[in-house]
Amino acid sequence: METYSRKVSLLNIQKIDLGILNFIRKRYAVHQGIFFSSIFLLLHFFASFTNLTYAQNLSGLGDTKPVTLSGGFSSQGTFYNASGIASRRDPFFWMLNGNVNINLYGIDIPISVTFTQQQRNFTQPFNQFGLSPTYKGVTAHLGYRSLNFSQFSLSGNVFLGAGIEVAPQNSFVRGTILYGRFVRAVPVGGIDGLVTGVPAYERMGYGAKIGLGRNPERTVELMFFKAKDDENTVNPNVAATSALSPAENLVIGLVGKQQLTKRLFFDVDYAFSAYTKDIRLGRSELDSYKSFNNLGSLFTPNASSQFNNAIHSNLSYRLDNYEFKVSYRRIDPEFKSMGAIFLNNDLEDITGGFSLRALQNKLTFSANGGIQRNNLNSDLLSRLTRGIWALNIAYAPNQKFSLNASYNNFASSTRLVQVEELDSLFYSQVTRSAGFGINYLAGTSRVKHLLFSNLNYQAARDNNAGNSTFYSLATGYQYNIVPLAFNITASFNINNNTFGAFDNLTVGPALAVNKAFLQKKMKVGIATTLVNLYNTGVLSSRNINIRLVNNYIINKHHTLSFNINWLDRSALLNTVKSFNEFRGSLGYNYRF
Repeated sequence: METYSRKVSLLNIQKIDLGILNFIRKRYAVHQGIFFSSIFLLLHFFASFTNLTYAQNLSGLGDTKPVTLSGGFSSQGTFYNASGIASRRDPFFWMLNGNVNINLYGIDIPISVTFTQQQRNFTQPFNQFGLSPTYKGVTAHLGYRSLNFSQFSLSGNVFLGAGIEVAPQNSFVRGTILYGRFVRAVPVGGIDGLVTGVPAYERMGYGAKIGLGRNPERTVELMFFKAKDDENTVNPNVAATSALSPAENLVIGLVGKQQLTKRLFFDVDYAFSAYTKDIRLGRSELDSYKSFNNLGSLFTPNASSQFNNAIHSNLSYRLDNYEFKVSYRRIDPEFKSMGAIFLNNDLEDITGGFSLRALQNKLTFSANGGIQRNNLNSDLLSRLTRGIWALNIAYAPNQKFSLNASYNNFASSTRLVQVEELDSLFYSQVTRSAGFGINYLAGTSRVKHLLFSNLNYQAARDNNAGNSTFYSLATGYQYNIVPLAFNITASFNINNNTFGAFDNLTVGPALAVNKAFLQKKMKVGIATTLVNLYNTGVLSSRNINIRLVNNYIINKHHTLSFNINWLDRSALLNTVKSFNEFRGSLGYNYRF
């Protein structure tokens, strides 16, 4: 009987699989390629897995709560006013956030919602709704969600659509698929409130990822991501005026980790991107990358298509207290992925590093160094070569004393490739930075004293007299009465920045007092700073900043917060304006 019911259940799920496939095929006209193969495999893997887990846990449903809720709601209103300067934000701003998790017979359904008055000012959606229910290693993503395949393919870009992740515990195979809208169409653009809107094509995308391996140190993941703009969503005249063109992108990637020996580890992240800058151009046959001539609707090559690689790999040798590491990274010029928000390209670097832990982990030390270059195709007028090395050390012999120090040296040079014999066209720069911090804690379990000091320094030098120097010092003392939940901190701060003939110096003390009341349900803090600003040795302004923070936990469900920040600048030179600025916020948080 159990076998029969399992077969019937599996048959019903298979029918649902085919129904979903037919719906997507009719709705989005996606007929072939890796996408449907991946969907079919993942859905049947999900069907088999769900059928087994459901049958195994059916007997325990009577002892399980049918529905449990958890999550929270928060709201915040911010007030602003300025005198003496133009307002730097709206006089009032509000935001509402909600996060709810519904557990339905062991299935987690997290839902997140955000509302804000700025929805009317943004050309892309700011108010977002989404949920990701999870059951027995299977997670569905619905609404506004973000997923991550790899740094070079799909990397946290928000989309509106649906996806499913199948990752059963201790399973050798896992997978992810998704489909959705990555950019909402903006047909015209223009000015909308305080935000400049620019035309944008609607961009739809889909992808799949298959992972193999149980051991985190021995895994491989294969993935692809496809996105394409709809050329009919922007008026052709508007697109021509804004030099906007609809594009298409297909990315194929591999991420792998391998433990070569007991001590030797290797990992790699590789991606190949086929990118068409303008899909309106007629189809053309490729002499190179000929396999892309036969992908059908998955990718259509033309004269604007480009093909690039990106790779990042690491080889490390680990001992009990030591690690040696070598890294190599290369990203071809113009490498792009519509699934990544931002990617640097046209760079190649190789770095090496060493780290150790000694004295029963009381001492840590690391050293890194390497070289980086650009203009990999030698088609730019200049080439930048950059060297870097860094040292870091931390020492904490006990809980009372700690010390840390760091130093790094960035060196870069730029030379015109086509006229290397002209020394006047050679540019070099060296940037050095260092940091030093020390902390000492003394006292008893009732009264504690803390002394701290932090110093940072940075200097940049180049062969065109563009030298700059920056340093900052913060040193102070904190007195803490533990039973009263009271502490007071006094500090003195110095910041100096010089660039050429300009010299800016800020000097001043700071004082902060924090106290808890009502059995630590209410926490109140007030802080004030006095900053004297000197321009080339002349006192130009005096700035006073006062901040009040008040958080009150009514009970385990309700929390109120109230913050005030006031800034007053008194000008001492005619070239500087006097002004004052007020910011206040009132917030409420509910947890259940």
